[in-house]
Amino acid sequence: MTTEIDSEMLEELRNLKSDDNNAFFLKLMKLFLEAVEDGIKGIEDAFRADDAKAAKAAAHAMKSAAFNVGAKQLVAQCQALEDQAATGTLKKAAGVKKELLIRAKLATLEVKGLPEFKK
Repeated sequence: MTTEIDSEMLEELRNLKSDDNNAFFLKLMKLFLEAVEDGIKGIEDAFRADDAKAAKAAAHAMKSAAFNVGAKQLVAQCQALEDQAATGTLKKAAGVKKELLIRAKLATLEVKGLPEFKK
């Protein structure tokens, strides 16, 4: 089964427990979900405004959050959008954006399906 979130990274993060069992892990995952939601909004707004600089910034922020939880495929798509936006135009970035949004959705669904979220 292909997963969006690296299982080894998840285990490492789970092992960074604070005094409150899984509080740190849950907080990190919730921060990831918020960052992805904000990133999607920022990217969508940037494309509507044809603002490559804003798209690059939104993709970079999402990439950082994705990296922190091991969402490697999302990291790659964020980097691809950053690279495209760095050219100063979004004219050729529609396909990259589409793949990024798919990866973002899959990663958020996977995080929301973790056992810690079902308690």
